[in-house]
Amino acid sequence: MNLLAAMILAAGLLSAVHIVHAADPNPLQDFCIADLAAGPVSNGFACKLLALASTDDFAFSGLAEAANPSVSATNGTATLAFVRQWPALNTQGLSLIRLDINPCGIIFPHTHNLATEILYVLEGEMYTGFVTNNFGNDQTISKLYAKIVKKGEAFIFPRGLLHFQLNKGKVLASSLNVLNSQNPGWSIKQGKARNIWSAGKARTFRTPSGFYVHLRMYPCIHLQNCGRRQEELCH
Repeated sequence: MNLLAAMILAAGLLSAVHIVHAADPNPLQDFCIADLAAGPVSNGFACKLLALASTDDFAFSGLAEAANPSVSATNGTATLAFVRQWPALNTQGLSLIRLDINPCGIIFPHTHNLATEILYVLEGEMYTGFVTNNFGNDQTISKLYAKIVKKGEAFIFPRGLLHFQLNKGKVLASSLNVLNSQNPGWSIKQGKARNIWSAGKARTFRTPSGFYVHLRMYPCIHLQNCGRRQEELCH
């Protein structure tokens, strides 16, 4: 094998390794309850001793009740069930989030760089969607895919794309979200989001990837108005 062929083969192998590690690796045993005190390793956390595992490790009640969105400045809360909250998720490639959003409340645009996410509405309705990194042949414009998702309906957010949730209904909206990583990451674009939470017009802002995106929002997104004439603003 000549030098050029060896270099090409090595580059291919490195690329394959990169692709494999882009998602959570497959588990090497039936389960591996995370030993959080031991700290993270390359594949999640070290395993708790098998002899110390119990049935209770596999159950989690942290998402059973709605959180109080009123404690948040945005009237929206996210309750996490990642591996640090539920150690049994270690090496299983899954995590959960419960969203509870008051009328006119929002979950700011954010990304999960390591996971695809599915939202399932438990109560109420949410205006939710995501933005692509580019659209068609125009590399400067991204496209918004968004709609109102009602109780019993679901919506998917592709991996790493900017997405948001807004309650423009009259009652508390709650959802259970499933992500295909035990530690999906969470990056909130709050500073950029404030530029688009304004009076019902199409606004433009720059996404982290440097592209532009147009979002058509509703008057109730304007947070300072949500405390008064709520019904008129949000409907």
